[in-house]
Amino acid sequence: ANAAAASSAEFTSSTEQTVNVVEKQEAATGGAEIRNEEGVRKSGRILSERNAKS
Repeated sequence: ANAAAASSAEFTSSTEQTVNVVEKQEAATGGAEIRNEEGVRKSGRILSERNAKS
């Protein structure tokens, strides 16, 4: 029983590591897209504010 528990714990940890890696990769790509969108929105807002002032 202990051997089975140990192997299932190892399996769980390796699966979690895989999930973490995948999530990090998704966060890296998706996060970059989100940051770009936010940057575009911010720069658009800054430009519209500048235009409103002038």
